[in-house]
Amino acid sequence: MINTNHFTVANNTNSHYQTATNTYNFVNRQSKELLVTIGESWTWGSDLEDRLKSVYGALVSDHLDCDWLNLGLPGIGNFFITHLAEQLGTMKFNYNKVRVICTFTEVGRQTDSQFDIDFNYNNWYLQNFTDYKDLYKLLHSMNLSCVERIVTALPDYEVVFGSNFVDPLGFENKNHINKSWVQLMSEQQGFLYSDYCYVMQHGVTHLENVKNMLPIADSDMKKWMIELLEGATRRIDVLSKRKFFKNLHPLEDGHRIWADACIEVFENG
Repeated sequence: MINTNHFTVANNTNSHYQTATNTYNFVNRQSKELLVTIGESWTWGSDLEDRLKSVYGALVSDHLDCDWLNLGLPGIGNFFITHLAEQLGTMKFNYNKVRVICTFTEVGRQTDSQFDIDFNYNNWYLQNFTDYKDLYKLLHSMNLSCVERIVTALPDYEVVFGSNFVDPLGFENKNHINKSWVQLMSEQQGFLYSDYCYVMQHGVTHLENVKNMLPIADSDMKKWMIELLEGATRRIDVLSKRKFFKNLHPLEDGHRIWADACIEVFENG
């Protein structure tokens, strides 16, 4: 039995929850293998009618016939996902095998918070910035930092990376699903998929904090923010297709598609 209180739970400093709330779940199938899914609302299973049976983690763990720990917390960002993975790495298990799926979300959530203090924004700026277009490299570096920390924290586990409603970023040379969850859904369910998007409204709002940390001209920040918002608007149009999504979250068929992609990576590499 895994005590989910070992992990940082939702509260008013890290999420929209106003009081301390444990959103995590553990399903015991009496197995010697464990699946851990880490992510935000798409991993938690928001807007599913039978969440613990329909969410992709339940489907993957049922297919593998293993115990399942769902570290899903709606609204968190990739640095918090990394934080949870690092907490997972401090735990001692009696499992013969542990598999981990980290489903990343938009870059930028919780920028300039307690969860991204290990990312050196100033060093990045000194080494990379010449033009506002270089700020796109910042998004890649932020995600890559998270990926490297997770891999370091979980050296003995089989870790798979993926991306939910934004395009994959920073997963190079790591075991990952090379298309986003939404792109896979669009290919199999027949709706149109917009061009590249790495940040949505939450991420754009939080990324504005970059201007408080780095000496970037207001005009450069404004141009970047406008471009990010244009991409976010196109992606929200995709997620507003009510046949496939509810409140910008995938329905049961969408979770089956992502579960199949995760299973394929585990079984075929």
